[in-house]
Amino acid sequence: MITTPPSAGWLYACMCSWTAALATWTAPFDFVGVPVPVAFMAFAGACAGLILQPPKVSRRAMYAWALSLTFFATVLTVALGEVPHMGWSKNAAPAIAGLLAVFSQALLPAISDRLRREVKDRGAPGNATGGDPP
Repeated sequence: MITTPPSAGWLYACMCSWTAALATWTAPFDFVGVPVPVAFMAFAGACAGLILQPPKVSRRAMYAWALSLTFFATVLTVALGEVPHMGWSKNAAPAIAGLLAVFSQALLPAISDRLRREVKDRGAPGNATGGDPP
């Protein structure tokens, strides 16, 4: 399968996000509690993921994808730092956000499918205890 090379605009957006993340490494978004590097690295990761595996959608939809994947990776990274015994992830939050955003195009459908199957199997008629499905 031959794909067209990504446009220079996405590469430019990734480079701008990376530069902004480096420039603001210690400044937080005080009003939402999200460190700036986490948000920018999530955006850079989302752009990189869309470059690696571009969906067949319009440019406007691609921007929406980039913003939604950025939001997903940012929220998941910040929430991960609040889980007990996961405090170490706060020091690596920008890197975790970037990695989550790169793989979130495949991660989101997998999580959605798994949750759908889990809910369906938990409510099975032969499973009255709520434990593992038979």
